Amino acid sequence: MIDVLSLFFLISAIIILAYAVRHYVFGFKVLTSENNCSLEKMLAFYNPTVTIIVPAYKEERVIGRLLGRLVELEYPKDLLQVIVVNDGHGKDGGRSAEIIEAYSIKYPWIMAIHRLNGGAGKARALNEALDYATGEITVFFDADYLPNRDIIQRFVPYFQDPLCGAVQGYIYVLPAKGIIPAIVRLERIGGYRVDQLAREKLGLMPQLGGTAMACRTSLLKSLGGFDPEVLAEDTDLSFRIFESSGFKVRYCEHAVAGEEAPTTLLPFWNQRHRWAYGHFQCAFKHWLSLSKDENLNIWEKIDGLFCLGIYLLPILIGLNWILTLMLLILGKPILPSNFSMLLMSLLYFAFAGFGAPFAAFCGCLAEDNLGPLKSIFGLVLCYFLNVFICTKAFLDLIYCSVRRKQLAWRHTPHGN
Repeated sequence: MIDVLSLFFLISAIIILAYAVRHYVFGFKVLTSENNCSLEKMLAFYNPTVTIIVPAYKEERVIGRLLGRLVELEYPKDLLQVIVVNDGHGKDGGRSAEIIEAYSIKYPWIMAIHRLNGGAGKARALNEALDYATGEITVFFDADYLPNRDIIQRFVPYFQDPLCGAVQGYIYVLPAKGIIPAIVRLERIGGYRVDQLAREKLGLMPQLGGTAMACRTSLLKSLGGFDPEVLAEDTDLSFRIFESSGFKVRYCEHAVAGEEAPTTLLPFWNQRHRWAYGHFQCAFKHWLSLSKDENLNIWEKIDGLFCLGIYLLPILIGLNWILTLMLLILGKPILPSNFSMLLMSLLYFAFAGFGAPFAAFCGCLAEDNLGPLKSIFGLVLCYFLNVFICTKAFLDLIYCSVRRKQLAWRHTPHGN
């Protein structure tokens, strides 16, 4: 039994270190690469018709702010169509409906859909709106987002490439008080300023984030829209695009939108639990087809597998803690002494555990703003909290699969 435990320990340690190396490689890539994206190229003359879809579930506190910004977009309004799906019609006392209807009356290019039986998940709301989309490009914003006014012009030039299926924009966290928004801000800096940008520069597989993203409408409809059975419908769509006739997902750091982060622990936990659960669904759904995909090179496949397994990493870390203690208690360390094994464990935990903070550090350097780093220790604590969040999500997925149940979709409240 001890030999088996030692083997599991080594395998989990190698995987954890591999993810850490990935963080460091991405960080150094961003720091050592020039920004070769010219403004002229980004603002090239290309004006396709664009549909903007906004799902809204009890978003009366923020929906007016977003619609006000969409009215201010610099893109020609005769080429714009905005579809707002009021997915919780009547569940907030009708306040969202009043705000949305007021905008749709004043601006004919804004369309309102009120779903009486809403709240069954974001994917279903998006698919209903997609039936009415007429634009060549469809852009998605969650209700709590605030995009820059030039975001459409930043997205559309990429679609001059016939193999571009979708483009993800850069997401930052809107100013808010509290440690949780500060942690999320660092996560976004590391995830978008470094991880997504490095994948774009290395020719790998940027991932769609479900909002502040643009998709080729014809491709999206040919894929049947979003899968309502998967909670991470954005990750699922990313891999379905990768697997569809060589289409690519791109990343544009100049297409910028701000988001509201959870401000308290429970909404933060529920949001991350939903993300982890949905990501596990995608991992089981796509890992085999990704491995066999002839449209992807070996590095794209490896990066895709890393992406699919990202929420398994905290579980491996937790498992490795347990294995380390068991091997020490059983008196069978892998290295010559208990002390040397404990030292090795501490070293690789530090190396792996600081991969994400290192990415955030590189992102802050790239932005020439070190202010967010004052919350770096909160990001390290979040690294340990994710062990419990992801473990629970994985166990919930196993339970729901055995019982043939679907996990209830939980809404993250905004504007509190």
